[in-house]
Amino acid sequence: MYNDRTNRTISKRKGYTMKVFNEREIKQILKDNGYSVKRSNGTSHEIWENKETGDKLSLNSKHINRMVWQRLVKEHNIRCQF
Repeated sequence: MYNDRTNRTISKRKGYTMKVFNEREIKQILKDNGYSVKRSNGTSHEIWENKETGDKLSLNSKHINRMVWQRLVKEHNIRCQF
């Protein structure tokens, strides 16, 4: 169930809430973690790179799936609060 006022997804089965980030918030989280846009040629994806670690990730610039975002957070050790 999605609640527009709180911008949270509620899971009835597990009884917890998890923040649903929009595209602007996700891009700010990436910037806060040292990532910058390496390439965006007007296509549907952007390539983000962390200069400190050399880590790169591809992000859909039009719509970011919640499950894909969770996977990227785990794989790249991105600090954010759920």
